[in-house]
Amino acid sequence: MTQYSSDDQWRSFQTFVAAYIAGMLHPRGVFTIFRRDKVAPPLVEFRYDSVGGQWFSIGDLAWSDEDGSSVPITREDANHVALKTGELLRGLDGVDDPGALRWGGSGPASAVSVLASGGFLSFSQPEDVHPARRAALDARMTANIDVDGDVIEAAAREVGNRVFTETKNGSIAAIAAAAANVGRSIHPDARDGIHGGWPAGGFEGLTAFHARSGADSRFESDRGQPSQRHRQAALVVGLPD
Repeated sequence: MTQYSSDDQWRSFQTFVAAYIAGMLHPRGVFTIFRRDKVAPPLVEFRYDSVGGQWFSIGDLAWSDEDGSSVPITREDANHVALKTGELLRGLDGVDDPGALRWGGSGPASAVSVLASGGFLSFSQPEDVHPARRAALDARMTANIDVDGDVIEAAAREVGNRVFTETKNGSIAAIAAAAANVGRSIHPDARDGIHGGWPAGGFEGLTAFHARSGADSRFESDRGQPSQRHRQAALVVGLPD
């Protein structure tokens, strides 16, 4: 159970999505959000391509290579896209708060802190840190992520800062921040090497969340209407439909 209200959770979900997008720089980067209680196509998916473009898609259009199945976004628009994504998902039946969702990610952006303006990572042995992970974290540290009104992010950062000051250890600080960030209540995909809400093989930061699987019947019922989902995606990112 989280101590935070549904509005608090959705506000912090917005921060999470924006911060994740800001760190996506690698051509293998994918960030997908599903419904917790189903195994089905994604609700939404963000993808980074081999020529430096970012793309947003809704439902099973994420799996399509056809023109118009995805719409372009930019890291500079991360705040707007995150806000509209939250509004889209919050409007679905049964998605009362982010606890009804789970997320999955791949690439370096999934292996460093998903905190606005950076995170906690120990660079005492820089030769052990993959350059792509460093680039993802640096991108989040320099991004202008809107955190106004996000009490969960603020609490997690306060805890992480305090622990880092006491220990000078980025990994320990990341664990502490993750524990504080559990109030966001969006769950990681257990298939992505996440244990207890933290990334396996190094606790450099994916903040802690708790949840589970699927997609939405609203999108399943739209299988024969990809143009409708493209219009939804275009509205999310602010493109003309």
